[in-house]
Amino acid sequence: MDAAARIAARDEILQVMFWLRGESLAQEVSSAELAKWIGLRAEEIEPLLVEMLGSRLVDRVVVDSGVGEGTLRFRLTASGVQEGQRRFAEEFSGLTQPHHFEHSDPACDCEDVSRFSVSLKKGLSRQFDEMMEAKGYSNRSLAIGNMIRQKLAAHRQEAGEFEAVGTIMVAYDSHDRRIRAAFDDLQEEYMATIVSTVRVQSAPRRGTEVWVVRGKASAIRVLADRLIGAKGVRDGKLSLTAASVSVAD
Repeated sequence: MDAAARIAARDEILQVMFWLRGESLAQEVSSAELAKWIGLRAEEIEPLLVEMLGSRLVDRVVVDSGVGEGTLRFRLTASGVQEGQRRFAEEFSGLTQPHHFEHSDPACDCEDVSRFSVSLKKGLSRQFDEMMEAKGYSNRSLAIGNMIRQKLAAHRQEAGEFEAVGTIMVAYDSHDRRIRAAFDDLQEEYMATIVSTVRVQSAPRRGTEVWVVRGKASAIRVLADRLIGAKGVRDGKLSLTAASVSVAD
């Protein structure tokens, strides 16, 4: 573990110990117990705790009776509590600023916000933060909220019939006359569903056609199955979304 990783791990240990203490879950912990909350093994955590012992951020406690007799445990010192509190506040500053729930601005909708905590494995959390940065989210709450809205919309779409918009894309043999006839028949039958079509000659003997569709999801799926299943069609894909799905902001 390099110096930067050691500093980050020590900060995370302080945050977790401060949180466990504040929630009255544990006043003192072992390296094995911390490993349940941090993406490190107990044998990696214990040397860091020893370093923090030298910095007077933690005290050593030895269990001298009971099931855990002889187990080495650690608890925050007064300085450790202060440092843990500071790092915890910095990490979650986006959720703990006074402008959330703690002001008198009648125009703000903060009172409609529900707050909850999420625990993730360190590797998963790191990947989430990388995705969040790549997509330009300013904080985790916005990213998680957007993902939840997408999942809710997908769930409601799967739950039953709904008005939908979408595209059906097919790749086919452009020299096969039967395909053009099949396409014409489907376009005439589903005239009210098909909004527009775009045809592209993507390669010799290979055409690509995109149909923009709107209507009942069940009717669109039947049309897509018939179009993609037509003789001469090599590949096809239906992309569908609800025309109007109410998901709370």
